Amino acid sequence: TGTPQAVYSAAGGGNWRNKATWKYLDGSAAAYFPTGIVDAYITGGLVNADSNARAKNLTINAGGNLSLSASKTLKVVENLLIKSDATSTGSFVDLGTTTVTGTTTVERYMTGNWDGNWPPATITWHYVASPVSGSTINAFWGGLLNYWNEPVTTWSPLTWPVTTPLVVNQGYSAAMPWNGVITYTGGTLNTGNRSITGLTNTDASAGRGFNLVGNAFPSAIKWNTSITLTNVDASAYLWNGSDYSEYLTTDPVNFEIPAGQGFFVHVKAGQTTGSMTIPNSNRTHSTQAYLKAVAATEKLTLAVSGNNLADETSIRINSSATKEFDSEYDAYKMWGTDACPQIYSMIPATNLAINSLPELTPQMVVALGFKAGVTDTYSLAASGLETFPTGTDFYLEDLLLNKIQNLGTNPVYEFSASPGNPAHRFNLHFAPYTGIPNTTAGNMTIYASENSVYVNIPMDLHGEIFVYDLLGKEVTHKPIAGNSLNRVDLNVQLGYYLVKVLGDKATVSGKVFIR
Repeated sequence: TGTPQAVYSAAGGGNWRNKATWKYLDGSAAAYFPTGIVDAYITGGLVNADSNARAKNLTINAGGNLSLSASKTLKVVENLLIKSDATSTGSFVDLGTTTVTGTTTVERYMTGNWDGNWPPATITWHYVASPVSGSTINAFWGGLLNYWNEPVTTWSPLTWPVTTPLVVNQGYSAAMPWNGVITYTGGTLNTGNRSITGLTNTDASAGRGFNLVGNAFPSAIKWNTSITLTNVDASAYLWNGSDYSEYLTTDPVNFEIPAGQGFFVHVKAGQTTGSMTIPNSNRTHSTQAYLKAVAATEKLTLAVSGNNLADETSIRINSSATKEFDSEYDAYKMWGTDACPQIYSMIPATNLAINSLPELTPQMVVALGFKAGVTDTYSLAASGLETFPTGTDFYLEDLLLNKIQNLGTNPVYEFSASPGNPAHRFNLHFAPYTGIPNTTAGNMTIYASENSVYVNIPMDLHGEIFVYDLLGKEVTHKPIAGNSLNRVDLNVQLGYYLVKVLGDKATVSGKVFIR
């Protein structure tokens, strides 16, 4: 009767053993589903193999999705190929058992611009991990490939011999001289729970202990609390081409790390070793090139852009967090390229990309650091203000230019900056509607941060702000700026001081502590 025609899955996908799922290569309806004598191509929508399945040769095209149910088998008589192009990559979620008699190959499309010069300061780096067990560094022949050497905190090159294996579950940084497909081949597809051991923090500090691992599955994974972390912080650090983006297992949404994606994790400060296990059940199909934004309550994101590059930091309210670094809820700041602007929270002894605080307290002040890559005009945009209680005010204070902007009325702040400017560039002030006991008129609030007094005046008011010591001696005074957050800098000893606002429409007073 001749060799059976090859088949491909229709755009809508369907069940493997339903012939309506399949078409011949000429587009006509197939009379059968794939068996061990039929070549099969997975394209378009999801194909579910919830019964045992077979194919002669199996190709999962770019954008195609195949799932094998638990306790079921997939037998490929000859070769298995997962393809990739500039738009997408094929995905295989294997919760059962797959056997391939011939060769297993997985492609990954990568952009590249390395011109052979050194040092390669401006080239495009990708963080990668091999989805097959037998691939070697020869997959990146003609390009650059490095692994992260945690004990000495530097990149170490991999060049020779080309038969050097790519270690499963390990991440690598790669740069190629062209746009195109690199090919992982040899061995079998990685499946089953991924136990990642041997993670280190050589001196047990917060600044060390970053390890480059990888999603070694041929599918995306959910980064959530189902992942077992032993002496490892909850954040995954993903490289986006110029900077790092940080995501927590404890975030309220399950985030998806793409197939074959390398990412950093951090062994906890105070520990020298760590490990993690990614369950096979965390595998999922995803078209995401990088992770989505966090959907959370009471989360403020500050995104800075300039020099055609960008960075962001977030401040979140989480009742389980503390004001110090929390392994489950905070993420350290990792530095991007020298040309990229950097924005981050500053707490004692460290800098944070994600800063979770236990509660929104009246007149809370968060110190923000900024580093300019080049002398330029930068834009800082606030989002997520609507996730906070109604009436919460947000003021961005530029300490270098002595400016204060209400982010609630104008969430974008434009400023100039240069390399070498003071690191502590901004303060972010939270002023909830509820105020504090010192508020006696027109919802004005008085509070202090470090050696400055702040008076939030949400009205058109004219007059003076006076500061006195506890003996009643005037320390300083300044004119009121209505509809604004007023700052009064003091050069005084540590202690309590009295603040009095004398306005033409209202008067308020309060006591503050100056550090």
